[in-house]
Amino acid sequence: MFYIYLWVYTLFLVIIWGVLGIITIHSFKFRNFNPKITFFIKLLFLVFITLSVIGYVILIYNNDVFSKKIDVKIEENRIMKDVSY
Repeated sequence: MFYIYLWVYTLFLVIIWGVLGIITIHSFKFRNFNPKITFFIKLLFLVFITLSVIGYVILIYNNDVFSKKIDVKIEENRIMKDVSY
């Protein structure tokens, strides 16, 4: 199941980064109209890089292989004492 999640997330990132590439190409055409567009593209690039890395880290560390599960056994034969105050 981990590999399916990894494939779907990678496909999602390819689509998102493709859209960023299209936005970057169009920003070169229209940078004379608005001088702040290059700043916006750089900011969007940094946000996408950060979210991509965080997404992969979350995906890898939530994997069952890496998460160690602790088995706690509760004995039901214990004698419980009532305490009255």
